[in-house]
Amino acid sequence: MTKEEFIDFVKVQTGDKHHETVIEKAIASAWNTILYNTFKNNPDNLDLYTKEYKIATGSILQNANTSIWYFLLPAQISQLPTSEQLREVRPLTDVQNTFGIISLSQRTTLNNLQSIDISEKRTTCCVRGNTVEFDNISAANRSAGVLANLVVSFEEYADTDDIYVPSGQDIDLLGLTKSFLEGTPPEIKVDNNTVKRN
Repeated sequence: MTKEEFIDFVKVQTGDKHHETVIEKAIASAWNTILYNTFKNNPDNLDLYTKEYKIATGSILQNANTSIWYFLLPAQISQLPTSEQLREVRPLTDVQNTFGIISLSQRTTLNNLQSIDISEKRTTCCVRGNTVEFDNISAANRSAGVLANLVVSFEEYADTDDIYVPSGQDIDLLGLTKSFLEGTPPEIKVDNNTVKRN
């Protein structure tokens, strides 16, 4: 099912009461929840949900204060634990040289290890806000540009892109989307002191 088809499906399921933009935002919230819950313990299968972006040389910049190299994220990413939304970063011209993806706290720890000073450094990268930062990126790798594979948010899919719902999560995705669209009914007390939904 394409993104456009899924939005149309939700529109029909909710009685055609909501604008498509509102439906897309609700699906996006549900989508993030489903991806997080499905892959928080085993992110290995996230590769199906990636989009590939080429980062040109001119888009790899250096922070004048810290000397750290970075590029701006080319798309909005899904919110996943431990930087798992960054699946692969490598030089465009060197398919064998995948950079090490680490978290900010791991980078701090590595930078404080004395063994790093005497060993050959590998390029590492991490997500900070809306940027991907590099540690020890060579001039050759910068000049070639890099390729980044990212797990993007639902909004970043084109209308014609196929949407792969994690196995067994179709009903949950639809249910969560409806909850975001319609809200949770208020609780009311009934005569026997039990609680029911309006």
